[in-house]
Amino acid sequence: MEDFNLSSAFIIGLLVAALLASLLTWLLQALRRNTAMKTQNHLLTREIQAGAQKYSKLNHEFDELKKIFDNNVLNDSITGLPGRHVFDDRLQQTINESRRYQFSFAVMFLDIDEFKVINDVLGYETGDALLKEVGVRLQSCIRQVDTICRYSGDEFVFILPKLAKGEAAAYVAQRFLDAISQPFVIHQNELFITASIGISVFPTDGESGKTLLKKADASLHQAKIRGQNIYQFYRQEMYALGRRELMLNSHLRNDGVYQEFAIYYQPMLDTAAKKIISMEAILRWHHPDFGLIEPEEFLHLAENNGRILPIGDWMLLNACKQYLAWLAAGFLLQTISVNVSLRQLENPHFVHKLSQILAETGMVAQSLVLEISESVLLPKLELVEKTLNMLSRLGVRLSIDNFGIGYLALQHLRSFPVDYLKIDRSLVKDIATNKESAEIAKMIIALANSLQLILIADGVENANQKELLRQMGCYIMQGHLFSYPRLSHEFTDPVLHDISEHA
Repeated sequence: MEDFNLSSAFIIGLLVAALLASLLTWLLQALRRNTAMKTQNHLLTREIQAGAQKYSKLNHEFDELKKIFDNNVLNDSITGLPGRHVFDDRLQQTINESRRYQFSFAVMFLDIDEFKVINDVLGYETGDALLKEVGVRLQSCIRQVDTICRYSGDEFVFILPKLAKGEAAAYVAQRFLDAISQPFVIHQNELFITASIGISVFPTDGESGKTLLKKADASLHQAKIRGQNIYQFYRQEMYALGRRELMLNSHLRNDGVYQEFAIYYQPMLDTAAKKIISMEAILRWHHPDFGLIEPEEFLHLAENNGRILPIGDWMLLNACKQYLAWLAAGFLLQTISVNVSLRQLENPHFVHKLSQILAETGMVAQSLVLEISESVLLPKLELVEKTLNMLSRLGVRLSIDNFGIGYLALQHLRSFPVDYLKIDRSLVKDIATNKESAEIAKMIIALANSLQLILIADGVENANQKELLRQMGCYIMQGHLFSYPRLSHEFTDPVLHDISEHA
């Protein structure tokens, strides 16, 4: 019995020990699981914190990118002016308000003339800096209620709301042109630029933003055609003009156009010696559908479509041939003058091509005068300086045409190889009735004499103008008083004698 009790106690002890061991094992495992969970919780907490920091950083970067994106959408990155999205929204608001309260307002397109040349020669950094300065000047010319934005490239667009009448936009447009005409100093370069402006008016020219923008753009295009540096209101007949221009542009690309060209000549006379000393060659186009077209209408098209270079070469070649034909016939001229464009002077092959023409025809270089308009030359002097010097070394004479309206600096006249100054016809026209024009003419004559330049008065139409110019000391003249431009075969001996008598 006692042995049984001992055995029972032993068994119970073993069971208790086993239970304690099992409990201890469970406790150890629980402790390990708890430690592992704490470790996992700590790692998870760190991951959550790291994730939160990363999220916060990404959220900040997103906000910054959104600000940059919104700024680029709402504002132009170069000028800081409102962007197209803002402009389109304000245009619609202005239309709604103007329709409700029966206001007029104007939409303007302004484009910098020949801006591509600045980018090509001086680089895009200079071009961008110039755009920024242009934006500042234009912004200073408008009211707080007006809107300005850089629309694309070198093109700015404006909304001028609450106008008493649409024509009031002309005053603002002129302020823009005056502001742009002042010189810019960009990266130590003094730049002279001009701009052209097109204007449409609500509701006369349209009642939708799309229509107003389209017609303002068409007006801008017409301003470019008319010679740049002007503003142009929309006119209904511009549709017909656009169609005409399209046809002329297409026709100019055909080599058959040379058969329709004709060179007219206008004499220049020495009124002291009473004789013709030179002829100016003037290109005209006998179009089969549109009749006689003056060079002012089609040469700018040729400049824009690249045809001005071959047309210019054709003109020079035939003018030289005609000069030599006159010499051979006994009509002794000192020189013959041919107008050249900026595109020709900018062409690096122009001087070489001209020397080929002189060699081919046997023309003496000193007998050829190249006329360059002051208004064209003024903003581009530095760009064509090398070409002008090369032409001078070749022996060709250089004349500044339309002188007196572009304010070409005296220092340029002294440093560039100029041989002739031709007084602009607008000054000659008013010389007898406008004291200011007369004074400017006197100053030009004195300037030419001091620089030993040959002076020519263009556009002389009556005897009164002729006598006033002679009294001022200008004796070489050209104009309808003496002769209209004529074809070469029309200069017969009796005609030449009659022209000389008018001197």
